[in-house]
Amino acid sequence: MNYEELISVIIPVYQCEKYLSECITSILNQTYKNFELLLINDGSFDNSGMICDDFANKDNRIRVFHQENQGVAQSRQNGINKSKGKYITFIDSDDFIDADYLEVLYNKIIKTNSDIVCCNSRDIGNAIYDNNMILVDEEIEDKKRMLSDYFQGKRYAYCVWGKLYKKESIQNLKFRTLKYGEDTCFILDLFNTCNKICLYSYCGYNYRCQEQGISMTINNQQMMHDLLERDFQCYLICKEKAAALLPLAEKNYINRLCQIIKIYSISNEKKTYDFIIDNFNYYISIINKKNLFKTLKGIVIISFIINKKLSVFIIRQCKGMKKIRG
Repeated sequence: MNYEELISVIIPVYQCEKYLSECITSILNQTYKNFELLLINDGSFDNSGMICDDFANKDNRIRVFHQENQGVAQSRQNGINKSKGKYITFIDSDDFIDADYLEVLYNKIIKTNSDIVCCNSRDIGNAIYDNNMILVDEEIEDKKRMLSDYFQGKRYAYCVWGKLYKKESIQNLKFRTLKYGEDTCFILDLFNTCNKICLYSYCGYNYRCQEQGISMTINNQQMMHDLLERDFQCYLICKEKAAALLPLAEKNYINRLCQIIKIYSISNEKKTYDFIIDNFNYYISIINKKNLFKTLKGIVIISFIINKKLSVFIIRQCKGMKKIRG
């Protein structure tokens, strides 16, 4: 085929020596040859940096950038800033792609003249199966549709990988400085600004399901803050572009805040309480407060602000918290 356009493949690298070689090799084995591979080593203290350098010494399409730890969001942003390609794709360092991945997505984005092509992914764990959330090829220009897919939990609507982007469609966007949910905010911003999105039923991205994923704990205020910020940003986008989806966005936010209150009800840590109060006053400022009185979760939130012991009592009376799952 004619490899006319340069594709920039961006991989943030951090503490991934176990899977990194497989990831890089899958890119070097692509049928589409005109690409550059940007490895952003984000302060790894295992052998990841050395692995990057070894591969770069063998293939001049690879560029390695070593930096102090800045997080995955800034690493991707740095990759965009340093990229030379007309098209960009992101791959996580513990994942890998099929040999025809770049070729197939490139052909599709050219054929449809889309700003972004999204494909299916294959889950790699104890079992291997195709996570086919895209069943029919579609070209979408309706921003409300993609936001709706996000609320339905469709993977292509919140992950940055499994996609090929026109660089011009993302070069003015910025990854938010979050440690959790930063890719979702980026994708929602992109859906809000691009003209056409192509959903492609092809499955060529291999997503490794880690045994111990990131989970919300009573000590992780960073995660609580970031996920709350993500849900609030989604609310703002819906308010501006898709008013019909506002109830879903508001429900998402209320569920998140209620989830944090439940964590407090178990831990009784004052830090968690202060976090909720401080952020509640900010996040709730533009949400219709009347809606909080329509659901048990909303009542729990209001009661928590008034009297935290009352909301804790309500939670603990709900038989294992089944009635207010967040």
